[in-house]
Amino acid sequence: MRITVLNDDRNLRSDLKNEHGFSLWIQTEKESFLFDAGQSEAYLYNAEKLGVNLNQADFAVLSHGDYDHGNGLKFWNGKKIPLYLHPDAFTYRTNKKTGNYAGLNQTEGELSQRFQLIQNKTPVWITPQILFLGEIPRREGYALSVLPMNGVDGNEYAQPDDSALALKTERGLVVITGCGHSGVCNVLDYAKKLTHETRIYAVLGGFHLKDMGAPTAQLMDYCHRNGVTNVYLSHCTEDIVCAQISQKLSNVQTLSVGEVVEL
Repeated sequence: MRITVLNDDRNLRSDLKNEHGFSLWIQTEKESFLFDAGQSEAYLYNAEKLGVNLNQADFAVLSHGDYDHGNGLKFWNGKKIPLYLHPDAFTYRTNKKTGNYAGLNQTEGELSQRFQLIQNKTPVWITPQILFLGEIPRREGYALSVLPMNGVDGNEYAQPDDSALALKTERGLVVITGCGHSGVCNVLDYAKKLTHETRIYAVLGGFHLKDMGAPTAQLMDYCHRNGVTNVYLSHCTEDIVCAQISQKLSNVQTLSVGEVVEL
């Protein structure tokens, strides 16, 4: 499996664009697909620079309906492929800090002009090895204490549309998250339950960990207890958290735009 970071908050290369957001290009032996699209056309620019042919995409996945993960879909100019997402991805939301609208820049109807929308709250096997988790159950002890968005009623938006992918490999599961608003430990537990696979070979993505509070400590403990082999941190995981996790766990890497992970 080969994973190329098309967009991330971090950028160590002057020849590539980046922004607050996330986008991956994932290639397995049989499929190639897009996971999230950032908030602009930056992922398209970077794909061209990195030699990634997005026209080879078999499908796309949207982890949730925040602007920094889905707004780049507006600029998709490839063939009309299936897009897997939770139906609540179109739910109205505003950023708690700024009060600005922070949802998708396209309606369901508009996005359906570019993609074949496959909306599911329940898990969907995209292929025999790739599972879209749908809506992820949240154990109270593993849930994030604070979420970043408010809903149309002005109260905190619980982000039920937050989903993830589990990919079955010979070495165990590779789990891909967008922001991990469901709590990364909950994501990993649910992936194991659905796939009947106890081994987690790698977890990669944004974890929405901002400080060294309980959710960060729980994740490190979870990885220790469950033998999570490889941890790749990106997007909404703060530098201080990345540094601490790197000290406490082995095989940890903080990703930036243009990096390639071989699994």
